[in-house]
Amino acid sequence: MQTLEIPYGQIKAVSSLEGILKSTLPEIPVDTHYDLLHRHRVASALAGRAESRRQILGIRILALTNLAYVYSEHQFTTKILQPDQDGP
Repeated sequence: MQTLEIPYGQIKAVSSLEGILKSTLPEIPVDTHYDLLHRHRVASALAGRAESRRQILGIRILALTNLAYVYSEHQFTTKILQPDQDGP
């Protein structure tokens, strides 16, 4: 597994996603591009204003709520909640 680290200062300094994408997309496999874009969007929101942090938190809560309706209780627990419990 490959780890790509983008410093906080670089995320904060770049006004658009294009600058970071030009330097990082060639370094990672094509099948991980979506994950990079998603993580960059979250990192940019967390590095930004309080309003953007609230919006990204709302989006994450809404996504979890939707998954709770899609999966049965057992599936939701094993697929969504269990991986979070394995962490420190």
